Amino acid sequence: VDLAATIAEITGVTPELPQNGRSLVPLITNVATSWDEAIFLEKRTSSGSPFIGIRVPGWKYIDYYRGTFKELYDLTNDPYELQNLAGNTAYAAKQSELKNLLYNTYKPLVTVKISGSGTVTSIPAGINCGTDCSEIYNPGTQVTLTAVPVDSSSIFYSWSGACKGKNSTCVLDTTGPDKIVNANFKKNADLSITKSDAPDPVVA
Repeated sequence: VDLAATIAEITGVTPELPQNGRSLVPLITNVATSWDEAIFLEKRTSSGSPFIGIRVPGWKYIDYYRGTFKELYDLTNDPYELQNLAGNTAYAAKQSELKNLLYNTYKPLVTVKISGSGTVTSIPAGINCGTDCSEIYNPGTQVTLTAVPVDSSSIFYSWSGACKGKNSTCVLDTTGPDKIVNANFKKNADLSITKSDAPDPVVA
């Protein structure tokens, strides 16, 4: 992830979106007096098992988006990663340390998916779905999503995914991996039907 930021600085390009990485130019030019030892790991995919992770000297921690599966490896004693130590109480402090380091660094992607007829907007700005349904936020940002039916023929029904409940607003904590939010709208069953005053048709 640092390569994109490095290329952007060398070429003088300002990225339009927030970057998870940072430029390596200070390290390349020997300006930096110190540098982070942690390496960020990521696999984003619509299928399979996407994850984020972090590697520091001697250790690797991985957190999968789907489900609660985690991985923790002592690379000094287990360089081939054959023994997953995640969930082992003897290594709980190390797992917590690496998890906090990962989540305080990672900028998650929030994606809204809409079912039915409606829109979802966000505060802070960034999501205006139907047209723009994804945004990257800094870790720990409190994002308020608001669902609005497209017109009186539709009502907001519920949230699912990273948001829950039937209130039209949802406050989402962006700490952790990417978030997918489903906003579910349905037809308004309370629409009234007005009888026409036109005469009944005459059948010959």
